[in-house]
Amino acid sequence: MFNIGNFTSLDNLTGSVCALLAEKLYSTCPFHALFFAEQKTAIYNFIRRHSSMFKKAMCSPALTELVRRVIALYTLASNLPKNIAKEELFLAIESIYPALKAERPPLSQSVYAFIAAEIVLMRTHEQNLSMEHIQETIWTAYTEAICLPQLKGKEADILEIVMWKHLSATEGLLERLPYRIGQRIEEEIAGILIDNPSHSFSSLIHETIQYFKKTKDLTIVKKWPDIEKKIHTWVIQGDMLCRWIRLSDNSILKLINKKWEEKSQSKKLWNHRDFINEISQEYLKEHPELAIYSPQLSSRVSILYKYIWYTHPDHKNDSSLELYIKWHLTNLLSLSITGGETHLLHQIEENMKKMIPLIPFNQVLVQKILGATVQTEHSCA
Repeated sequence: MFNIGNFTSLDNLTGSVCALLAEKLYSTCPFHALFFAEQKTAIYNFIRRHSSMFKKAMCSPALTELVRRVIALYTLASNLPKNIAKEELFLAIESIYPALKAERPPLSQSVYAFIAAEIVLMRTHEQNLSMEHIQETIWTAYTEAICLPQLKGKEADILEIVMWKHLSATEGLLERLPYRIGQRIEEEIAGILIDNPSHSFSSLIHETIQYFKKTKDLTIVKKWPDIEKKIHTWVIQGDMLCRWIRLSDNSILKLINKKWEEKSQSKKLWNHRDFINEISQEYLKEHPELAIYSPQLSSRVSILYKYIWYTHPDHKNDSSLELYIKWHLTNLLSLSITGGETHLLHQIEENMKKMIPLIPFNQVLVQKILGATVQTEHSCA
C-alpha cells in the first residue's frame, strides 16, 4: 500500500503531485493556442525571473509557497496600467526608495505595490544597489509585465500548470520520484480528473493529497492484518460487492444513467463492451482534454457501469447472485459463442468457481436466468 510517509514532508508530496499533473495537462492546456508568442514569452520570462528571485529571497522555500507568491505577483503585474512613461516610473521609484517622499506621481496604488515588491526581491539577494540599477531593472520588469495576459476563472489554471512544468524541470521533481510511487500517484490523479473534469488545478491537487493523507491515517488507526481481512471479505464477493457500496454522483454516472434509460426503452439486450465504448467516446467528446487518460477512462466507465448494473432500480427485485449470473450470461451471449446451452452453462460454472468460490453452482438458477435472457433477446430481434 502506498504511504505518504515515503515523503519527508507534505510539501514534497504536493510538489510531486503538482509536477505529475502539470506534465500531463501541459500539452493539451489552452496555453499554446490562447496567447500570442509575445505573451507566452512574457509569461515564461516572468516565471523564470521571479521564481529565481523568490528562491534567493526566501532561502530554500517550500515550492507550494513559492508558487503562491509568484501567482500573487503575476495577478498584480498583469493588471498594471499599460501606458506609463519611463521617466514617470523612475520618478515613482525615487518617491518611495530609499525613503518615502511627501510628493509622488499620481499613479495607481497597484504600480507602487509592484515597485515595492520588486525592490524587496532585489534587495534580498543583491547588496549595494544603485538607484540607476534599481530603476532600469524595474523598468525591464514593467515592460515585461504589460505584455502579460490577464488570467481569469479557469484561465488561472494555465499559470499554475506552466509554473509547475517549469519547476519540475528546474528542480528535477519527477526525476527524483520513484517510478512505482509516481505510477500510483498518477492513477489517483487520473481517477479524480475523470470524475471531476471541470475541477480547477488546485482542487484536483487538494483531492489527491487528501486521498493519500486518508491512506496514511488508515494505516495508523488500523493494523495491516485487519485491513487484509476486510479486503479478503470484499474480494471473495466478486462483482456482487457493487450491490452494497455507495458512490457520490458524478458526470460519468449521470451519463451512464441517461444511456441506460435510452437502452431500456428499446427493450433490447445490449452488449456490455459496446455500451462501455459508447459512454467512453461520448464522454471524450464532452471533455477532449481527457484523451491522455483514454485507457483509464474506459476502465473507470466499466467499473461505474457495473456499479449501476447492481444498484439500478430496474434490478431492485433481483438478488446479487442473479445479477452476477445475468451480467456474465449477457457478456457470453454477446460474443456469439457456439456450443449452445451446455457450453454456456459450463462457462458460467467455471467463472463462478474462480470468482465466487464460496457460492455453490446452481444449474437450475442459471438455466432459468439464461432462458429469460434469451427470450428477451429473441422477442426484440
